[in-house]
Amino acid sequence: MYHPNSNNRIMYRLLWLHFAFYCLAQVTRISSANVNSSEFDKCEKIIPQEKITMTKVNGRWYVIEIFHHKLINNQNCSPYPREIPLELICCPYIELSVNKHNLSDLKLLWVDEKGEIEYRFKINDMNSPGTWISSGAQNGSMVDKCYKQFAGTVFVRKAVNDHMWLQFCSPNTYLYSVVMAREQLLDQKVVTSIVKIMDFQKLPITLRTQTCGSSSSTTRATVWLTVAVTVLCFRLYKTD
Repeated sequence: MYHPNSNNRIMYRLLWLHFAFYCLAQVTRISSANVNSSEFDKCEKIIPQEKITMTKVNGRWYVIEIFHHKLINNQNCSPYPREIPLELICCPYIELSVNKHNLSDLKLLWVDEKGEIEYRFKINDMNSPGTWISSGAQNGSMVDKCYKQFAGTVFVRKAVNDHMWLQFCSPNTYLYSVVMAREQLLDQKVVTSIVKIMDFQKLPITLRTQTCGSSSSTTRATVWLTVAVTVLCFRLYKTD
């Protein structure tokens, strides 16, 4: 039987101490999320992009990642398509349609493997086209008895040629972001830059789901850390 020497025991303890601090940091981050997100509860502090050409945001956008900024009290009922799996055959996508005769009217159609949901929005001030106010109830094949109707505002935080960041805010209820791209893949550097903006604005991330990939980066990091701890512990206490 192999017995670890004092140096190995110290390494073992330091490793578990590091892992414990990591877990504590994650718990602390999540538990304080509602406190930080409360600053945005009334949607007043969210600033949209100023200049947007509405006709250029028309068309299909693939949903790359979804970021929740508040704790979800009931994960079975949400204001967007629920039960999004980590592994998808096809990427969910959003079809944006701006009324050609009235640019202040737009329709957002969410489509994924389970069906579709249609949202309608109004732009009250065309001098601020990045602020979309929900107009009427949503409908579609995925609107069931558990679906919670979204009543609030969508802010266009960023809209460029190849990607867009929308932030959905329902006062005192929901706060989440959707990062989309014209193609089914988006450079990770772009997503990282958006996350840095969230961090700078102290906008917490309580849940992150990569919808156009096999798993979220957060999930991958946690899995790899767990594997690393297991392997190192096995090596320290291996038997002959």
